[in-house]
Amino acid sequence: MTYLPALYRQIYPQTIQVMCPVMGEPIDGKTFVEYKGRRIGFCCEMCPPKFKADPAKYMARFKDACTDQVHCPVTGRAINPKHSAEYKGKTVYFASADALKQLKADPAKYVDSVLPQAGVVARGATADDDLVLCPVCAGAGAGPHKRKGLPTTVYQGQVYFLCGESCAQEFKANPEKYVAAINSGMKKHVPEERP
Repeated sequence: MTYLPALYRQIYPQTIQVMCPVMGEPIDGKTFVEYKGRRIGFCCEMCPPKFKADPAKYMARFKDACTDQVHCPVTGRAINPKHSAEYKGKTVYFASADALKQLKADPAKYVDSVLPQAGVVARGATADDDLVLCPVCAGAGAGPHKRKGLPTTVYQGQVYFLCGESCAQEFKANPEKYVAAINSGMKKHVPEERP
């Protein structure tokens, strides 16, 4: 498991572009250019020439044009930037219009799945495949677990993944201790982003 997060980060998208770096509008899914081995999407055909004229200017905006929410909160599959909704002041993306309808039909069922998630060290092919750290075990230096089937708990608006019921009980008894542990564990497992 030591090298698995790095492998996941190479194979699976860890962020997805949703906005045009030129106009700040949603990308259209059909207009793009290749730039330094990366596909850059745009909202319309007028934007690529502007981008090519000054790529450094627009690449400075690229991070803000992306989301780190790569999986649909309803299906767990990859998001489609065309399907989104506002939730508590944040844009949430879905895999399809049907997934968005399911959330609107029963928002209580998905309330935890749209919250920020703590301890995700690498995104996988689906949400079940994400590699996550247990906040209790992270303090002991334990490595990541696959997310599928793990118990969760919500603390201060964030979802924490626990590797078992005993860890869930320990976390609930002293959450502040384990929030600090997971923050420390994340620094060990997730490399700093290079410009």
